[in-house]
Amino acid sequence: MKKKTRLLIAVFFTLVFMIIFMTVLIFFILPKFDFMYISADKHWQKEKIGDGNEKTGGTEIEKVKQGANGMYFVYKDKLMYMDEADEQVREMCKLQSKILGILVKDNNIFLFKRDDVEGTYKVDLSGKIVKLFNASGTASIEGENIYILDGEPSLRKYDFNGRKIFENKVKSDFISSSTIFDNYIFL
Repeated sequence: MKKKTRLLIAVFFTLVFMIIFMTVLIFFILPKFDFMYISADKHWQKEKIGDGNEKTGGTEIEKVKQGANGMYFVYKDKLMYMDEADEQVREMCKLQSKILGILVKDNNIFLFKRDDVEGTYKVDLSGKIVKLFNASGTASIEGENIYILDGEPSLRKYDFNGRKIFENKVKSDFISSSTIFDNYIFL
C-alpha cells in the first residue's frame, strides 16, 4: 500500500511538473524564437509590409487595379479606364487576344496577354501599346521592377522599360504556389 501511494504521488508531481513546464515553454519561451510565422509588427522588414492600398509591398496581376487617377479593368479583350473625377468609363485599347491581367504602378500600366507565348506589354495613358518582353509565369511588381516567376523554375527581374536586370534559377523541382517579396521567393 505504501509503495502504491508513493507511486501515485510521484506520478501526480510528474504530471504537475509537465503541465507547468509545457505552459512556461509554450507561452513564455517559444514566442521568443522566430519559427515559421513572424507577425507583421515584429518582422525585420515591417516597413515594407503593407496592404494592397499602400505603396509598399508587391502586387500581382489582376483583372481590376486602382491607378493614380482612376480604376483600370479588363473587359473581354479590352483595357478599360474609369476616371475618379467624373466616373466616366472609356476604352484605352483593344487587343486581338485575351488579356490575362494587368499591373498598375502610378501611371505605368502593364498588360499580360496570351499570343503564341504570354507577353508583357506597356500601355501609356493615350492607349499606345508597346511590347516589352515574352514571359510566362507569375508576374508581380515591387518597387520599380517587374518580377516573373515561371515553372522552369526561374525568377526574372525587369525594369519598367522591359530591360532584363537579372535571371536567377531557383533550386526547386516543384513550385505550386509562390509569392515574391523584396527579392525573396516564398514557395
